Amino acid sequence: MIFERILKELSRDKRTLALVFLAPLLVLGLLYLILQSNTNLSARLGTENVSPNLMKQLKKNSKINLVAINNKRSISRNLKKYHLAALLKQKNQKLTVTYQNADTSLTAVVKENLVKSITKDQIKSIKSKINQSQQELNSVIKSLPTTEQKAIESKLGSKKNGNSLSLSEKYIYGNANSSLFTAIAPVLVGFLVFFFVFLISGVSLLQERTTGTLGRLLTSPVKRQEIIAGYVGAYGLLAILQTIVVVIYAIYVLGINSRGSIWLVMLINLLLALVALSMGLLVSTLASSEFQMIQFIPILIVPQVFFSGMFNLSDMNSFWRIFAHIFPMYYGGDALIDVIKKGAGIENIGIDLLILAAFAVILISINIIGLRRYRRV
Repeated sequence: MIFERILKELSRDKRTLALVFLAPLLVLGLLYLILQSNTNLSARLGTENVSPNLMKQLKKNSKINLVAINNKRSISRNLKKYHLAALLKQKNQKLTVTYQNADTSLTAVVKENLVKSITKDQIKSIKSKINQSQQELNSVIKSLPTTEQKAIESKLGSKKNGNSLSLSEKYIYGNANSSLFTAIAPVLVGFLVFFFVFLISGVSLLQERTTGTLGRLLTSPVKRQEIIAGYVGAYGLLAILQTIVVVIYAIYVLGINSRGSIWLVMLINLLLALVALSMGLLVSTLASSEFQMIQFIPILIVPQVFFSGMFNLSDMNSFWRIFAHIFPMYYGGDALIDVIKKGAGIENIGIDLLILAAFAVILISINIIGLRRYRRV
């Protein structure tokens, strides 16, 4: 009897069935699209005064898009202006590559293909010099004494060694040993703030409804906007405290290196918390139990992980890149990466901040309108 009753209840609960059967397919599909595109990543490499021979080898790499740099701007400014993964400079036989390292996957692409190109260039140069040396030796070996032959061989050997390329590496963010945590930490901080504020605010308002507290408020003279303002204010204060604790812990305890202002990091996370708060309140009005509230997580929260900046989307299908723009974490993650990894100022992330603020305003307005369904007369 219990078995049959539970099966009947489940068959009537369309949300649970969707959670069980469709949500895993959604998550797996997104993982496939993102991870599959990451296997074909290409990186933008700036080049300045690089020898023609090495340029030819670099152009043969399909995973490197070359950008010629010919200005007096600083390396960091050129990296930002041209959206470069790295900048390669050459002075005589010394190569210096500066990695932005904001995305370690792009850094890995440049490293792998740069080493291949330099190796091929050196092998080609050595072969050329060996052939040239052999021809020179063959032409004079019969006409010169042994002592002079040795002098020529010594000269050619020193010339060959002096022409080999050397490569030094520099990093704008992090270092050569940057871990996976270092790469995703800026976005992870924002996502954790977003997720927990969403969960706490949504479940709390749901409890207010199920216990009748919200119903009593709605029958009182209190206006709907005042009710929402009260919830946003109270949980907003909690979100502010949580944001401060998380950001301070991440930067000063875990040692996440922030090249930008910590106050901007705080501001971005506060806006994310406000969006999560208003989204949690909205979802709680659509759910009738805590279980139904949790059912929204795979649909609304999990996809935001994939589009938050933890994964590189540059080689992803254009449709899915456009689809990513409907998620608040896309803009929050973009702003956090720009500030923490690239040292961006508020003028560089102004659009992201405005969009996050717009998300919050729209969701709060929908919340106010949505309370009409609970108004009792």
